[in-house]
Amino acid sequence: MSGVATTMPKLGRLREIRKSKYLSQRMLAEKSGVSRPTIARLETSDEEARYTTMWKLAATLGVEPGELVGPADESGRKV
Repeated sequence: MSGVATTMPKLGRLREIRKSKYLSQRMLAEKSGVSRPTIARLETSDEEARYTTMWKLAATLGVEPGELVGPADESGRKV
């Protein structure tokens, strides 16, 4: 697969969806197996997520993985 570019997703809607499920970062970390610092970085920076991380978070939140991918809110901050 030489020459194939793989774009990693940015989870711009992670915080919004997590909060809508009434979960803290710590609770999501415990349920998903993804570390709390990783969740914090994905919510507050422009860091890209590994696909395995995206799938774990989506499964825990009960959403399709693509629902986590989205733009930042109007202020330019990730939601």
